[in-house]
Amino acid sequence: MEAPHITIVHDRVGGPTGMGKVVEFHARTVLAAGWRLSVVTSDLTTELPGALIRLVPVERRLPGLAQHLNWMRRVRRDLHRSRSDLVHVHAPGLADVADLVTSHYLAACARARGVRAHSTSSRLQSLRNLQETVSVAVDDRFYRAHRDGPAISFVSQFLRSEYTARYGPPKGGAVLPPPAPAPPPDLADLRTELRTRLGLDGTRIVVGYLGGTSALKGYASVAELAGEPDIELLVAGPGSESVELGGRRGFGFVAIDEFLPACDVLVAPFTDAAWTPLFLIAGAVVVDVGAMNSHAVVVSRELGIPSVLSVQTATTQLADGMEVTVDGTAGTV
Repeated sequence: MEAPHITIVHDRVGGPTGMGKVVEFHARTVLAAGWRLSVVTSDLTTELPGALIRLVPVERRLPGLAQHLNWMRRVRRDLHRSRSDLVHVHAPGLADVADLVTSHYLAACARARGVRAHSTSSRLQSLRNLQETVSVAVDDRFYRAHRDGPAISFVSQFLRSEYTARYGPPKGGAVLPPPAPAPPPDLADLRTELRTRLGLDGTRIVVGYLGGTSALKGYASVAELAGEPDIELLVAGPGSESVELGGRRGFGFVAIDEFLPACDVLVAPFTDAAWTPLFLIAGAVVVDVGAMNSHAVVVSRELGIPSVLSVQTATTQLADGMEVTVDGTAGTV
């Protein structure tokens, strides 16, 4: 019997972080099962021996939104010309040619939480507002009608919870995060080594940020920390390599385990498996969103550290350098 043929579609495959890393994990899982794999992408930064790679280049001359829509149109045409047993995509706009959609961003939920793209230029702001409106419309059209379409999976329990609250129980609904990296043998030594390598003298609180320069992820608020005398700001993620904050150049794409252990404090909207090693050096965990079976709760219980979830405003009310008491039994911060 011939092995199943799986096609995975995403604009980026590979890299040390972000969705490219997640998609690479999905691809390697297919190959490890002995199945046939085709990958449709515009940017491949890893090797996938045995996979058939179909590159669909991005039209860089177009604006961001038009660029993405144009790429999806060309991918749709490519998929119509090929055959496979299952097509796995990572964009709701390709749901009509897919059997499985993995969600890594819910535009309507982000808008409901007040996440916006901000710009000092009225023209740029208008363009970003248009892009956000189209993204919300595409998301809503697919997710509200998904019961008659492909199955849907999520890259985190947080996204699945957000989806369920807005749209109801998902069809399928599996959570497919990448595996957690193995914790280093001695995190104290790793912290010292990383801080020495980065030129950190230990006299200031080290704040690490992995969101890049995207306004949607709150970059403007993070950049304000660069002027604080007691804070050393480390910024990584897409676009950060082109900025300088507090006299330090951004890192661009980095591996999480080569960056965050150098930092002092982590307050996150949510956590998933990729964050597990950081719990080993945390005194407590506070998350904005979560349920009794969420990742933060399970790992904290195993490690014997207090955790409080569903705080909702932790990431906006807790400031760096603030002394915080976390009572896991009472659920207070």
